[in-house]
Amino acid sequence: MKALQIGERARDAILSGKYDQVRVNLPNGDMVGHTGDMKATIVGYEAVDKAVKILPPVAAEGTHIHYDCDDAEVHGNSLRCTYKCKQLVKAELLENYENQERKIMELTSELDSLKTSFDAIGLERKSLLEQVKRSEQEAAASAGREKALLQKYKADLDRSEERFRVQLNRCVDLEVKLQQELRLRAEAELKADAASSQFQDLKLSSAKNTEKLKKEVAYLEERARRMQKDAQYALLKTEAKTSAEKSKVQYAESEIENLKAQCEDLQLLLSKCMDEKRTLSQQLANGTSDSQSSQNKEMEVVIKHLRDELKSFESDVAEARKMKQFHANVNLLKEKLESERLRAERAEAALEDLVNCDEQVKSLNEELQAWKSLIDELPDVERREDIPIKMRELQRELLAATAEVGKLTAKAAELHSELEKEEARRNTTQDNARVFKEAIGDIDAENNRLKRQIELLKKEVRGLKSVLSSYDEEEALFMSQKSNEVIQSSDSRGRTKEERIQVLEALLQDIQREGDLLRTELASAELKLGRGDYDPSCTKVVHMVENLDANSEKKVLLAEIQRLQEKIKALEEETFSSASRNAASRNAELSVLRDQVSSLEKREARYKKVFAEKISVFRQACCLLFGYSVEMSEEQQLSTGMTVTLFTLQSIYAQSDDESIVFQFESNHMNLLANEYVSSPEISRMVRFNLLQSSPVFPNHPKFNEKKLSQEFLTHENHVTCL
Repeated sequence: MKALQIGERARDAILSGKYDQVRVNLPNGDMVGHTGDMKATIVGYEAVDKAVKILPPVAAEGTHIHYDCDDAEVHGNSLRCTYKCKQLVKAELLENYENQERKIMELTSELDSLKTSFDAIGLERKSLLEQVKRSEQEAAASAGREKALLQKYKADLDRSEERFRVQLNRCVDLEVKLQQELRLRAEAELKADAASSQFQDLKLSSAKNTEKLKKEVAYLEERARRMQKDAQYALLKTEAKTSAEKSKVQYAESEIENLKAQCEDLQLLLSKCMDEKRTLSQQLANGTSDSQSSQNKEMEVVIKHLRDELKSFESDVAEARKMKQFHANVNLLKEKLESERLRAERAEAALEDLVNCDEQVKSLNEELQAWKSLIDELPDVERREDIPIKMRELQRELLAATAEVGKLTAKAAELHSELEKEEARRNTTQDNARVFKEAIGDIDAENNRLKRQIELLKKEVRGLKSVLSSYDEEEALFMSQKSNEVIQSSDSRGRTKEERIQVLEALLQDIQREGDLLRTELASAELKLGRGDYDPSCTKVVHMVENLDANSEKKVLLAEIQRLQEKIKALEEETFSSASRNAASRNAELSVLRDQVSSLEKREARYKKVFAEKISVFRQACCLLFGYSVEMSEEQQLSTGMTVTLFTLQSIYAQSDDESIVFQFESNHMNLLANEYVSSPEISRMVRFNLLQSSPVFPNHPKFNEKKLSQEFLTHENHVTCL
């Protein structure tokens, strides 16, 4: 109900004079804070006041106006409110309204401050993320540097190890030589002790020894001359052998060429035979096609075909005879091939001996050149006598090298220790890097969690904006406290992140410093190795006492003898192995040739079989097509002694073997021979009418006419009965 209506009704009730008391029900003032609508109650009170003031004084004095109110705490147990109560309620409502507006302003200011703080937190988060990325990049760069350093260290270590191995090998060789020298020195000392006791005897025998040495030198020179003469004689002998073997080889090659020519002739014959066989097969195929197409031709064409076939049969017989002769020639050729193979083996053995002799000569020349090159390569050596002097100098250099090797071994041990330290440092740096990566992962997780919290806070701010008008001070304070706690926690986390980043940067700087130190140490070690510095306290110098000229010459001669013996053994082994290889290769070639001959024989037998099968098929086809079987035979004439070919034609429907017609083939002419069957009246009539110009292909025989064939199939354009 509106306030004006309440006032008008109250005025009407008072003016009517019916009521002693007028009660106006208004809402409780305490509900204003809950509903938020204070203006309606204020307007109601003002309207009632105006209505009461407008009333006349009589009516106003006679009536009492009471305001009913639900506020029992203010007025006690009575439900009546006075004007003062109304004014108090109004004042309280106004104060509450002002307080609520103040609170709203404070909350809006706090929201603005929270927004600014959130923006600051976002900027800090971005800066932290950038710092984290920078730290990751620095960590990756440090890892790359570490990898590069490790690779350099490994390469340096490999180089140093290779150098160390080379030096160790040299040291081993030098130690072996030193042991030999020490042994010789011990023997020399023993000899010197014995010589001190027999010094006087040696003075007398020194002259004798010098003479003996001169004789031995002369003997050795004569022996060397003899060796040279023997070598020259061996060279001449080998040259003579090689010339003889070359002549044998040339003769064998000529024989091989002849055999090849014979083989080529045989191959040509085989190719001709194959061509003839192919022509025969083609003729047979053409014969079958011609027989099918020549069913409607005249009898003269058939006789010509038969004559041509007889000629081909004669040529086949001649070819078969030639093949028999060819087989006999093949066996002879096989025997010749075996004999030539034996000759070739002998020639190859002689060639191998020649090659071995040449190799021996070459090896001797190479040895002489090696000695000459050795003398040329050795500096300050022009004669054979200068070699022991040079050996002494080399021994001294060897001792100096052993001293350097000792220093290098010590330095290598130091390098190994330094490498172990570097590996330990590398492991520590790897552990630190792992810790750094784990810290980065924790930072990322915390950043993600902060992002989520910021999003949640934004959602809560939106809810606060929608619900700020209805929430109390306590809820607003609680939210502000909560936001402050979140901000403080985020600030504390950001500080911890910055501290961790600083710690990691310090670790990276330490790692870089350690890498620089290691580089400087490696550079110093490499300079020392390059200079060849050594510690004189750890080295020993050994001075040789004995002169080793005679011993060196003896060793050289013994080494030469051993080398010659080894070369002789190697040459013997090579000759044996080459002979075995050649024999194996020849056996393989012979087996291949035998396989080829067997394959050719099999192919020839197969061709013969196929040819016979085709001939039989052709004869059967001719028999079925023409009604007569043709058989060829040879007969020798008594008068002339010449062989004559006979062809017997027998009908399919003949009852006995005597019912046949015999033809004699002479100089491309066919002559009919008389017999009982031909002299019969029916056959003589057929011969008289049909066989004067053609062969009796299908005579008008009563037995043949018994077959019930169609008249169209039996007629011909020339009135010749045929299929």
